[in-house]
Amino acid sequence: MTLDETESKIADIKFEDAGCALCVACAEFMAIAIKGKSIIQALLMVEQFHKMVTGHTQFEPPLEKLNIIHGVSQYPMRVNCVTLAWHTLKVALSLV
Repeated sequence: MTLDETESKIADIKFEDAGCALCVACAEFMAIAIKGKSIIQALLMVEQFHKMVTGHTQFEPPLEKLNIIHGVSQYPMRVNCVTLAWHTLKVALSLV
């Protein structure tokens, strides 16, 4: 992850993943969704994503495409798969 010159926005993000299809797909969704967002916005998205995949909320436009993974809320064992990259992002941002 690269921050902008003010170190307040995510300028670029890349990932390497070797997991299940859901894990890889959600890491890609996350990378696309948070690019250009502030650190605070990204952290809020982490929380909202977790709420969404546990069936408590959904994303509003312009992030409604993330709702495609909402159905995983019916399979609690898969929630860890889809949130792994998001939790990793949260830890990385806490180190900034």
